[in-house]
Amino acid sequence: MPDGLMRSTKLSIHQCLRESTRADHLRLEGVLNLLDPELTRERYGRVLVGFHAFYAPLEAQLQRHHRTAPLALDFILPRRASLLVADLEVLGLPPAARDVALMPEIRTHSEFAGRLYVVEGAALGGLVLARHLADKWALDRESGTAFFSGSGPIETGRRWAQILTWLERVTRSAADSRDMVAAASATFRALEHCVAVQASPS
Repeated sequence: MPDGLMRSTKLSIHQCLRESTRADHLRLEGVLNLLDPELTRERYGRVLVGFHAFYAPLEAQLQRHHRTAPLALDFILPRRASLLVADLEVLGLPPAARDVALMPEIRTHSEFAGRLYVVEGAALGGLVLARHLADKWALDRESGTAFFSGSGPIETGRRWAQILTWLERVTRSAADSRDMVAAASATFRALEHCVAVQASPS
């Protein structure tokens, strides 16, 4: 059982998700290793290829689920795969030839919410990476960090607050919390796999 899940009834869904997926998050950060002082542009590019292999199909799934099982949202669904394409074009790299870890279609609102939690949290964390890459290589949204820069700190923070409010609203039971945690954990693992496939030395 994921760490923290037993206490889900005493925590907000955000706290439950964060605590229960902490190990997944840390493992993903280790695979990405984008803060490594020895990071090369070549490896950075391969990581972005892995991100695109993950984000393109996942964003399409989010859109399909919302069309067939509408949820009242206070925000538009993420469309960040195009930012990865732009970054890869600047870096002179093509997207992955195929999706390397296509997740099953979303079946429930809880799965939808768990997957959305991961990608929206990643957008918030991406701002830290954008600043790091600006310091390291003087990259900006026009030269290779459009994905990590996203909408900028103010808009990204505002959106994250909206997401957290929405997550609390759609969580109606302990079963919802368990399903969200399971979906979020699976999403972290899928992203980890995509990056590992693309970024590991051949």
